[in-house]
Amino acid sequence: MSPGVLFVVQGEGRGHLTQALALKKQLDIHQIPLGGMVVGQNTQRDLPSYFTEKIQAPLFRLPSPNFVYDQQKKGIDMLGSAKSWIKNFRAFKTAAHDLKKITDELQPALIINFFEPLVPISILSAKMKVPVFSVAHQYVFEHSAYIFPEGRFAEKRMIRAYTRFTGYGSLHKYALSLYPLPDRKKQKIKVIPPLLRNELNKVAVSNEDFVLAYVLNEGYIGELIAFKEKYPQLEIHCFTDKKGLTAPEEIRPGFYLHPLNDVTFLDMMGRCKILLTTAGFESIAESMYLRKPVLCVPVKGHYEQFCNSRDVVRAEAGGFSDTFEPEGIPRILERYEENEKFILWYRSRKHALIQDILLHVRNQ
Repeated sequence: MSPGVLFVVQGEGRGHLTQALALKKQLDIHQIPLGGMVVGQNTQRDLPSYFTEKIQAPLFRLPSPNFVYDQQKKGIDMLGSAKSWIKNFRAFKTAAHDLKKITDELQPALIINFFEPLVPISILSAKMKVPVFSVAHQYVFEHSAYIFPEGRFAEKRMIRAYTRFTGYGSLHKYALSLYPLPDRKKQKIKVIPPLLRNELNKVAVSNEDFVLAYVLNEGYIGELIAFKEKYPQLEIHCFTDKKGLTAPEEIRPGFYLHPLNDVTFLDMMGRCKILLTTAGFESIAESMYLRKPVLCVPVKGHYEQFCNSRDVVRAEAGGFSDTFEPEGIPRILERYEENEKFILWYRSRKHALIQDILLHVRNQ
């Protein structure tokens, strides 16, 4: 068996891709080969160029269950998603068997699964036998000490059930968290800090008079334009994966759209006064590391982001809103204080995952 590992990554959103890049860097430092990268995708998303250029490993793309968005390209269409999953069931099953073929060819010592459901499907339907470590912030939802927002009990049960499914057959489940929680050995849960890119350490931090926004779904651009019209003096730079956008465009005076670019985004995050974002975990974690306040607007119908947005308050990272309303910015800026507890938590256990990988691979 090869001493290397195989990454399997959920391609929905950008957080899991970014985490994979961060872990790839740690593998390189410890001279652990990455045998390949499998990305589960739907037809609505393209892989960002910064990811395909930096991964430097054989890349396999497989169809995978992902969300379908509404006509406004803002919220999740749950009925449409369910119909899509049923319609494509055979394709997903075939993809799970293709994943088994990939592991048979590459013979990795370990799979690192970034919340991709093809892994448990392959274990169940294709009898894949490779050991698995599962990594995602969603595994905090299985933790008995995690505090869910009040209400929405059906969605809570669904997200916990789905999270347990993605971790099926795993040796360990690594719950990425914005704050410490005790490990849960019986549930195979280890709580660790976010997987942050080394590039964050090179970011020059200042406080310039502009707002940075990151909205994956282009439907929120109209909401940000309305936001801008209420505060015409405000300069806004918005990063999005809008199709056809290849260079920055000033679509309104003082309102700039940027294509996804990790280097430019981190540079501007270091210089902005506040980050506006739909409540993706990775963007929140990066803003906390750079000591920037964040205003989260969870994607409509996306319960995971609803939980993340409330976690922002618990982690003392900023606040949340149902819309990108201008009044939220001065309120958050007035209350925000830099959270050194997060930095201490990050530094205390940032090597926990790579140490476990090293131990497992070297014992093969």
